[in-house]
Amino acid sequence: MEPSFFSHLPPEIRNAIYEYVLYEPHGAEIWDEPGLLQSSSMIRAEAELMYYAINSFRTTIHEDHMNHHLCQWLKRKAGQRIHLIRGLDIYVEMPSLQEVEDCDDNSTFFLLTHIVEELQATSFKNRSTECVVRWSLNGASDSESFENINEMSAIDQDRFRGAKFLLLFMVNGAEKTLDALHAEDSEAVLEGFDAVVRRNRGRGFVG
Repeated sequence: MEPSFFSHLPPEIRNAIYEYVLYEPHGAEIWDEPGLLQSSSMIRAEAELMYYAINSFRTTIHEDHMNHHLCQWLKRKAGQRIHLIRGLDIYVEMPSLQEVEDCDDNSTFFLLTHIVEELQATSFKNRSTECVVRWSLNGASDSESFENINEMSAIDQDRFRGAKFLLLFMVNGAEKTLDALHAEDSEAVLEGFDAVVRRNRGRGFVG
């Protein structure tokens, strides 16, 4: 796109073009900014914040390639850009989850704690973290209810409970979540935590 020609278009036309080109219907990958934002300083100045405002973002974390890309992205984009994003979907791939009998023995699972803590420290302005961040573990969404999870096969329960653990850990912190897991009335306590999250999400999700 020729900046000298483009800059003479009316602002409303430029904005319409930006929105059409920059929108990612299936979610924008973190660290994968479109080439349009690199084309000129004028376009970046005009369109960068729109890119973050109109998109949900996504990333995949695989247990064999654990890295700090997400944490670095959160720090780099902190401030107005992170405040604007519609959502952040985190897809965790842990094939080994099916190979262990007890999730507590899977040390890889707890390597995610650093990512969770970074999310807890991130400001999404006037939105709570659970209204922006959604977890998926081996294809299992964190939005499934405990009632439905209890009706699943043992393998599926591991996946969905794992996703739910990441969500509740992010919202309530490690100590409170682990205390709930070991409480005599664990199921009721966890369902109470989840009910609060579901209410907050019902009021606060943007997209």
